[in-house]
Amino acid sequence: MELTYENAEKLFSQKKYTEAHSVLLKLLEKEPDNFVILAKIALIYQIKKNFKTAIKYYKKSLAVNPNQPAIFTNLGSIYRTTGEYDKAIEYLKKDLNSYSNLFNLGILFEKLGKISQARKCYYSAIKLKPEKKFSLQIKTALLAPSIYKNKNEILKTRKRITDFITRHYNSPEKINNPVYDIGITNFYLGYHGLCNNKLNAQISKFYRKHIDKAFITHYSQKPVIKNKIKIGFVSTYFRKHSVSDVSNRWIAELNKNVFETVIFSIGDYNDNSIKFLKNNSSKFYSLPENFTLIQDKILSEKLNILFFTDIGLEPFTYFLAHSKLAPVQITYTGHPDTTGIKTIDYYISSKLWETEDSEKYYSEQLIKFNSLTWNYKKPETPPSKGRDFFNFSNKDNIYCIHQSLFKIHPDFDEILNKILIEDPFGKIVIFFDIKHFWWKNFLTERFKNKIKHFERILFIPSFKFEYYLNFLKMSDILLDTLYFNGGVTSLQAFAIGAPIVTLPSKLMRGRFTYGMYKKMGINDLIAKDLNDYVQLAVNIANDKDLNKKLRNKILKNNSTLFEDKSIVYEFEKFFKSLF
Repeated sequence: MELTYENAEKLFSQKKYTEAHSVLLKLLEKEPDNFVILAKIALIYQIKKNFKTAIKYYKKSLAVNPNQPAIFTNLGSIYRTTGEYDKAIEYLKKDLNSYSNLFNLGILFEKLGKISQARKCYYSAIKLKPEKKFSLQIKTALLAPSIYKNKNEILKTRKRITDFITRHYNSPEKINNPVYDIGITNFYLGYHGLCNNKLNAQISKFYRKHIDKAFITHYSQKPVIKNKIKIGFVSTYFRKHSVSDVSNRWIAELNKNVFETVIFSIGDYNDNSIKFLKNNSSKFYSLPENFTLIQDKILSEKLNILFFTDIGLEPFTYFLAHSKLAPVQITYTGHPDTTGIKTIDYYISSKLWETEDSEKYYSEQLIKFNSLTWNYKKPETPPSKGRDFFNFSNKDNIYCIHQSLFKIHPDFDEILNKILIEDPFGKIVIFFDIKHFWWKNFLTERFKNKIKHFERILFIPSFKFEYYLNFLKMSDILLDTLYFNGGVTSLQAFAIGAPIVTLPSKLMRGRFTYGMYKKMGINDLIAKDLNDYVQLAVNIANDKDLNKKLRNKILKNNSTLFEDKSIVYEFEKFFKSLF
C-alpha cells in the first residue's frame, strides 16, 4: 500500500487501527512536525485506551499548531476518563464554542458537586443547540448536589424537581436519547434521609411520557418454561465493585439444574470479578453501551425473569428498566432505594433491614428475606500496623468515618460537634477520594460554621485496602453515617472486629449496620437517639476494657455475616415461587 495520509485515513475509517498506525508512523519519519499526522496517531492511541501515549502525541501536535479545538475536546475526554478532572476542565474550557465541550464540562462539574457551574454550562449549550433545550432543561432541573450546606437546601432541591415536573409534564417535547441527553439518575436523592417513593415515581412517570418510544419496548410473547427457569442479570457493575462483591457469588451459586443464568455485563471489563461470573453462569454477554443492541440481546434470550442488581446507580440500567424485557422484572439492594418504575415488579430486601410497615416506602412489591441478601466473602485480616505508622499517638481517641463524603448528612454535624466537646482527646478522621477533593472542601466549609473544635477533624486520602483495614482496626470507634449507613464498608469493619456506633432510621438504607448487629445478636452499639449515639461513641473510645470486650464479641459472632448459604436458598425459593 502506498504511504499516503489518504490511505491511512482509509484504514482508520475501516477500523484497521494497527495498519493505519503503521502507515502514519512511517509518514511521520518524513514529516516529524506534521500536526495532522501527530493528532491522528494520538487518536488511535486514545481509541486503544493507551491514554499516556495519546496525551504525548496530542501535546506534540498542539506544540506545532495550538489552535486545534478537536484536540482540546479529546484531551478533556481522556482526563475525564482518568479522573484528572482539573486537567479535563482546563482543556474543555479552551473551546467554549463547542456543544460537546460545554456538555462535558457540565458533567465534570456535576461529578465535583459544583451544581451551579454545571447549570451554567448546560444553559450555554442550549444556545449552541436549541434542539437540545428540553433535555438540558430536564437535566438542570434534576441535578442534585452531592454535599449540602443544610437541610433546607435538601428541601429546596426536592421542591425544584417536583415543580419542574408539574410545569412541564404536559409538554409535547420528546427526549431523543435519555442515556446521553440526560445521563443522570436520582442517585443523590437517596442521601436526603427522606422517603423517595412518591418523588421517584413522579420522575419515572415524567420520563415515560417524554422519552422517545424507541427507548421503551416490551417483550412480544411470554416465554414458555421448559426444563429450567431462565433468569437474566444485568448491570454495569459486575466488574470489581461493591455491587459485584455482594451479588456475584450468590448469582454464581444458583442451581444450574433448575436455573439457566444469563449475564448481561455492560461495558468493556475483564477483571477477576467478571471472569468469576463468566465461569459460573450459563451464558455471558459483554455488551457495549449501545441501548438498542442491549434491548435486542435481552429480548432475544426470551427470559422468564430479568434481575437488575442496582437500578439507580447509573443511567444506562435506570432507563433500560423502563422497558418490559421479561414477564417478571426484579431489583434489590445493590442500590438501596425504590425505583419508582412501574415495570419493576419486585424489590428484594431483608427483614433485618426493614420495618414492619416498610412496604409503603416502595413502588415495587417488597419481598423481605430472612437473610441479608448479600453474599460477601470475608476479607483476610492484614498484619497490624502501629499508630505511629499512621502518625497518631496512644493519647489520641480516633473516631473514624469510613464512608463516602456524600453520606455525611447535615444532621450528622451535631453528633460530630458533641463528640469533640465531650472528648478533648478525640480526633475525627474522615477518608476521602483525592479525585473528589472538592467534596472535602464543601464539607470543610460546612464544618467550620457548625463544629466548635473543627481543627480536630482530619481528612485523610483513601489508603489501599490493606492499610484501610489496618486503620479501621486501629481506630477506637467507627461512626456510622445517619440515614444511609455503611454496607460493604460495615461488613469489612466487622470482619476485623472493629466496633461501629449506629443509629437506625426508618428506611432500609439507614438500617444496614443495625441489621448486621441483629444478625450477630449484638445490641451494645445501637443508639436510641443522637445523644445516645454520642455517649456510646465517647464511652467506647475511652473505656479500653469495654472496647476490647466489644471487639471480641464481634469477632466471635461475625461469621454469620459472610458467605451465608441460606441467601442462595432464599433466592432460589423465591424465583421458583413466581411460576
